[in-house]
Amino acid sequence: LRGLTVIGVMHAHDGPAAVLRAGRGRIARVQTGTTVFGVTVAGIRDDQVMMTDRFGRTQAVIIAGS
Repeated sequence: LRGLTVIGVMHAHDGPAAVLRAGRGRIARVQTGTTVFGVTVAGIRDDQVMMTDRFGRTQAVIIAGS
């Protein structure tokens, strides 16, 4: 999960979503269950995104600047 930044979290019409930035500046909008940048989004809260890596380890990533 190194190199991933949570830019923001929003409550969209289709459920909670987050915007992530990867190390090389790539950006993705994600929801729970989305797999992107080698991780799967396990959950989204107001101040953090829970992500599971390919080894099954789940970690919380806090919104940048929080």
